[in-house]
Amino acid sequence: MKQIMKIGGMSAIGLTLIYIIGIVMNASMLDTSGITDPIELVQFMADHQGLMTAWITLLYVVFGIVLIPLTIALYELMMEKAGDRGLLAKTAAAFGFIWSGLVIASGMVHNIGMGTAIDMLAVNPEKAGDFFSVITSIHVGLGGGNEVPGAMWTLLISIAAIQTGLFKKWINGLGLIVGIAGILTIVPSLFDSVVMVFALGQMVWWIGLGLLMIRDKVFVGKPVFAGK
Repeated sequence: MKQIMKIGGMSAIGLTLIYIIGIVMNASMLDTSGITDPIELVQFMADHQGLMTAWITLLYVVFGIVLIPLTIALYELMMEKAGDRGLLAKTAAAFGFIWSGLVIASGMVHNIGMGTAIDMLAVNPEKAGDFFSVITSIHVGLGGGNEVPGAMWTLLISIAAIQTGLFKKWINGLGLIVGIAGILTIVPSLFDSVVMVFALGQMVWWIGLGLLMIRDKVFVGKPVFAGK
C-alpha cells in the first residue's frame, strides 16, 4: 500500500505541474485569445504545429494518463477504511476514470482535427476554418467546456475523506469548495467566475494530497464512522 500511495502522491504533484505548464503556455507563446477569425486561428496553429501538438498532448493526453494512478491510489486508500460502506469511494473512482477518458479523447480529437484543418488550409482556407470550428466545439465539450466530471471526483473524494478520517481538514474543506465551483461551471453565466476557483484550488488540493500520500501521513483526522 505504501508504494501505491507514493505513486499516487507523485501523480498528484505531476497533475499540478501539468496545469502550471498549460496555464503558462496558454498565456504566452500559444495565446490565441486575440484571434477571432477561424482561418487566422488555423494559420496560427500551422505556424506552431509542433509546439501546439506537444502542448495539447501534455495538457490532455498525458494529464489523463497521470490521473489514473491517483484515482486508483485514492480508491484503495478509502476502501481500506470504508470497508463495505465504500459507495462514495467507488463512485468517486468511476468519475475519476470518466474524467481521464474524456480529457484523453479531447486531446486526441484536437490534435487529429488540427492536422486535418492545416492540410485543408492551402486548398480551401474557409473550409479549413469552418472545419476546425466544429473540432473546437467537440474538443471543448469533451475536455473543458464545463468541469463536472473532475468536480464530482473531487467533491466525492473530499466527502469520503471526511467520513473515513483521511487527510487534513483544510484539504478536505478545499476539496468541497473546488468540487462545488467545478459543478457550477455547467452554468454558462457563472463559468468565468468559478472556473479559476476550480483550477487554482484543485492545484493546491493536489499538492496537499500528494505530499501527505508521499509521506504516508494520510490518516490524520477523526473518522465519522469506523470501517469494518
